[in-house]
Amino acid sequence: MQLEKWVRDFASQCKLSDRTTFNLELVLAEAVTNVMDYAGQPEGKIEVSCTLRPESIVVEIIDEGLPFDPTVNTVTFPQTLEDARPGGLGIHLMRHKASEMHYHRENNRNILCMSLPIQ
Repeated sequence: MQLEKWVRDFASQCKLSDRTTFNLELVLAEAVTNVMDYAGQPEGKIEVSCTLRPESIVVEIIDEGLPFDPTVNTVTFPQTLEDARPGGLGIHLMRHKASEMHYHRENNRNILCMSLPIQ
């Protein structure tokens, strides 16, 4: 996948630890997969950027899909093993890995910004 190679190249250039690289790959894969699966635009464009800061990586994901704010989506955990179903925890995982997460909609585009701590 192009995203994985791009992230690994970024991590290598920035000399990120394996743990930080893993967290960055995980968050970006989840966010981009969600856009691809649910944005309602199979041919739409997704822009991804990462900026290294002294103590964090600022990630920005922009897409032209349907409006969706992952910062307000709540997760309902199953009460029993029988109630558990695959999927549905990706946004929770993104929130857990990010120290900050902000969303806004501008010019018919979703803009998601996250800050990941460097570990």
